[in-house]
Amino acid sequence: MKKIRSITKTDIGFFILLIAIATIAINSEIKRRNLKNNSSYTIGTTIKKSYSRWSTYIDYKYFANGKAFVSSHMIKNDNIKKNQMYYVIFQSDKPQNSRLLTDKPVIGHVDSIPVGGWNELPK
Repeated sequence: MKKIRSITKTDIGFFILLIAIATIAINSEIKRRNLKNNSSYTIGTTIKKSYSRWSTYIDYKYFANGKAFVSSHMIKNDNIKKNQMYYVIFQSDKPQNSRLLTDKPVIGHVDSIPVGGWNELPK
């Protein structure tokens, strides 16, 4: 006859960790989809670069719907410096959900940015 193993504190901790990881992954995917399906574009300026043990982050500031927002984006390209301008995609109805488009630097001069942003990236 097989003996049933009892549940330990380690098992419970591992289960809680798995639920936390799954919740973070699901929330990230929901935010990504919302950003893709309900998006506008504006211009952001990089304001600070910071480093963690495994990643590099760039903080950026942008304006959407008449308000200023500051957000952070993990970057792989270390050539991104402070005070550079890039296009930012943001969720139209929740503009704090945004992403810096590090592969889309602003080249040249932009006359004006609509308060609610552009519906698509300017050419």
